[in-house]
Amino acid sequence: MLAALALCYLAATLALAAYLHDRSAQTALRIAPSDARALAGTATVLLQADQSQGTVALAREQASEALQREPINVLALRALGMVASLEGNGASAREFFGLATRLTKRDLPLQLWWIEQEVVEGDLSGALAYYDEALRTSTRANNLLLPILVKASAEPLVARRLPPLLAPRPEYFRQFFIQGTDTASDISGIAAIGRQVLDRSDGDDQDLINRTIMRFAREQQFDQAWDMFTWAYGGSPEENVVNGKFEQPVAFRLFNWDFTQSDAVTAEIAPRGDTDSLYLVARVSRGLAARQLLRLQPGRYRLQALVGDVPDASIDRPTIGIICAEGGGTPLEAAAFPASPAGQEALQETFIVPAGCRYQWLDLTASAVGQDEVRAWIDEISIRPDR
Repeated sequence: MLAALALCYLAATLALAAYLHDRSAQTALRIAPSDARALAGTATVLLQADQSQGTVALAREQASEALQREPINVLALRALGMVASLEGNGASAREFFGLATRLTKRDLPLQLWWIEQEVVEGDLSGALAYYDEALRTSTRANNLLLPILVKASAEPLVARRLPPLLAPRPEYFRQFFIQGTDTASDISGIAAIGRQVLDRSDGDDQDLINRTIMRFAREQQFDQAWDMFTWAYGGSPEENVVNGKFEQPVAFRLFNWDFTQSDAVTAEIAPRGDTDSLYLVARVSRGLAARQLLRLQPGRYRLQALVGDVPDASIDRPTIGIICAEGGGTPLEAAAFPASPAGQEALQETFIVPAGCRYQWLDLTASAVGQDEVRAWIDEISIRPDR
């Protein structure tokens, strides 16, 4: 709780200081010395630059004069609230800030002040409510507050309180998840929030889910990636190879096919007669065309598949390999497709998953070293225990 509150407090104080550090009000006052907004703005700048007794008194005088000229001047009410805060008059400060808040919900410094007050009083939910209000009503708040909110989401207390704010899908909804998956040092909170508010059937939300899964993968946090995938998928896949027949596309990545699309190597699902197969295409090169992360328990397994249009020359044949995803990436199996230049052949291999190899990459490599282009296909990939 203390850590979460400290983050909110830091955001409020630093953001308020940055926002109020504006000298343009003094310029405006020199041009129009009787302008209420210029008077109130100058009072604010004075308080930001110096909190000495004389400066506070001058700021009070200018803000009061501004309020007399314009009784609903938000800047003046806010400045008088700041004066009261500096003088230790909390009740008066809340009154001034309360009056200003009733006049507008779009003044970021007001919202930052309320965030700070809620934090000082130990009300995390109240502070987050003002975060939400600021982010929904101020474009400047995104740069100031969203990075702090993303960082705070790693705190379990914050993560538990954010879903009700995000469920209505405010304008900052998508940016919160993008910043979280791209920049947060710990995305466990982002993932927990996502499982409560993201829609697994929505294309945009699927993109956010995949960002989370792939961030876990980049850091080899495969257990967390698996939890996110199975939540998105709707449970654990029934087969060890997801969509091994290439007839049921899956929207979620990593524990599903990830295809290469480049000038040199391409993998694509395309019709083959009355079915669909995966075509591996290489152009005067060799490279990884498709891969999927597996989660096989230790034991002996049999890999089976159908392949076709595979050239006779061994240097131009695609390969299939299984490698431990953790540690040093120990190879478990690697085999070239059997030659089948004008038809199809069965591919069968056995391999052993040792203890300590909890996740494995299933890699398909395309090759065209001896000719300009090779286009071979693979289908009906399965991996089952070999008893």
